[in-house]
Amino acid sequence: MNVVCFNAEKFYRIAYDYFQYENNTKLAKKYINLALKDNPKHFKSLVLKGRIFILENKIQNAAKTLLSALKINDNEVNCLYYLAYAYNLEEKTTLAIKYLDKIFDQNPLDKEFLSDCYKLKISILVNLKQYKKAENILKNLNYSLSAARPAPAAPDCVRCSGPRLPGTNALCRDWSPRRPAARPVSRRCPRLR
Repeated sequence: MNVVCFNAEKFYRIAYDYFQYENNTKLAKKYINLALKDNPKHFKSLVLKGRIFILENKIQNAAKTLLSALKINDNEVNCLYYLAYAYNLEEKTTLAIKYLDKIFDQNPLDKEFLSDCYKLKISILVNLKQYKKAENILKNLNYSLSAARPAPAAPDCVRCSGPRLPGTNALCRDWSPRRPAARPVSRRCPRLR
């Protein structure tokens, strides 16, 4: 049963605000410790404490803290990312790639987060001089982005600004060379007849 510990959550939110908005890791750490004192298995507090350790360059402590958070929730992608990041800083690249692959298996929808994950994996592969794998990832990303990109909207009629009719290469009958660049419409624009 997942019970919310209100004091731990309150202290976590205060710590998060100090960490995220004021860049005050000292006060953030103080409130995180209060949250973890109240509830030692407060997941979000453990992840934030791991992030603070990363900023303080205490990478081994960060990895231990994030691993203990993963024991509580092993599918949370932010925790997996920070753990991979910590292992990359420790130069344990195989573990970093393992956790990044675990993120990719879950296929999160946040494109910005995914781009950070791919950047980290590509930089790890480049540091390992595995250029071919990094290149393949970039090619696959480029392909998936171009496949996911919606088709461009059909241009409007120059004269009436109405939508273009299907199957067209003709210009609106009122187009003249003095107007801005011509936009194709099908047959003659019926709205101007």
